[in-house]
Amino acid sequence: MMNGRARIESNKTYHPKPIVCPGCMQPTMEPFFRMPRVPVFCNMLKSSRGQALATPRANITLAMCSNCGLIHNTEYDPLLTRYSESYENSLHFSPRFRRYAKSLARQLTQQHQLVGKSVIEIGCGQGDFLALLASNGVSECCGFDPSYDAADPPELFGTTVKVYQDFYSEAYMNQPADLVCCRHVLEHIARPYEFLMSVRRALQRKTSTVVFFEVPNAAFTLGSCVWDIIYEHCSYFTEQSLSSLFVRAGFEPFEVGTRFDGQFLAIQAHPLAATTPATMSLATHHSDLSFHRQFALRYAARVKSWKSKFRRLKRHGKSAVIWGAGSKGVQFLNCLGLSFRQIQHAVDINPRKHGRYIPGTGQLIVPPEFLKDHHPDVVIIMNPIYENEIRQALAELNVQTEVLLIESAELETAEEVQELATVN
Repeated sequence: MMNGRARIESNKTYHPKPIVCPGCMQPTMEPFFRMPRVPVFCNMLKSSRGQALATPRANITLAMCSNCGLIHNTEYDPLLTRYSESYENSLHFSPRFRRYAKSLARQLTQQHQLVGKSVIEIGCGQGDFLALLASNGVSECCGFDPSYDAADPPELFGTTVKVYQDFYSEAYMNQPADLVCCRHVLEHIARPYEFLMSVRRALQRKTSTVVFFEVPNAAFTLGSCVWDIIYEHCSYFTEQSLSSLFVRAGFEPFEVGTRFDGQFLAIQAHPLAATTPATMSLATHHSDLSFHRQFALRYAARVKSWKSKFRRLKRHGKSAVIWGAGSKGVQFLNCLGLSFRQIQHAVDINPRKHGRYIPGTGQLIVPPEFLKDHHPDVVIIMNPIYENEIRQALAELNVQTEVLLIESAELETAEEVQELATVN
């Protein structure tokens, strides 16, 4: 029999603890999507199938800040994501991406008159983008990245390009910089406001320095590419949330917009003088951010549709490979629960990935030439932006196969969407 004290306590209403936004530091985060037990690293490739299958896993719970619009994984633990030389996420082996990177390097050099000047890149990887800046006439290119592998230096290493296997901080405040660029790093930072504040302190009085940051575009990810939600990315930015974050950290944005067919979001800013009040000088529009509320439904629909498609492939005895062993490919295989027995191989043009295995599901990563002797019935392209170059590669290899895009398996009827809405 329940005593009086137990009865009283059982009738209490318990409220969850407010979640503080790491962007604006307000307790205004509202959870809207959960994804359990995903690989901690998509881009930390494994040298054996056993290691790949035993990869560490963790949960993702996405929440949006009602104050600034930042989207964050509230279950993210930075102690789980320690980057090393085995981390590999370079896109520079793609002709399509190289054209974009070359164009960006040329644009930044011309726009900010960087010929003969100095650039710092935070999170430079193997220095690919620094080498492009150097080829455009930048005289001093300095990179910082703890995952940098000194055994595989960039082309101009030792002359114009220098890379420190370290984090950028105030310890390097004497390093000259007419431009500080940071591409696809901020989304990996657990406390983005604190990180940007440290960058601002490192720049001291260098108010003429241009700061260029590039991140995945949250509006594109949540609206079109559900497979880009990964544990490594603890934060997701819209134009509004990115701009307001920079203003709070002591920068004055003067340009923000999408790039790479809408997949990326970029911002340019100047450091504000210490006495200058932080105001939103850039005319940003407070766009409708309600797209996040439909994400759970959209994700469930894509998973259901692809599982149905793979059941049909199995019934007809057809084999399939994915093309793209990056984040999208790893998450696609893991979210659908497709082991190496169902899909044996993942194709990638990055030679640093060949002979390695997909975390969580264990597919062997092979070069495109592998398909000449192992003709699959279906090739699934993980990023539609590379469709043309992949189709051209298949034609050159004389591989005749059905090609599917990762976002092509949509639900066909409104009734199916409504059914999922009822279930969820």
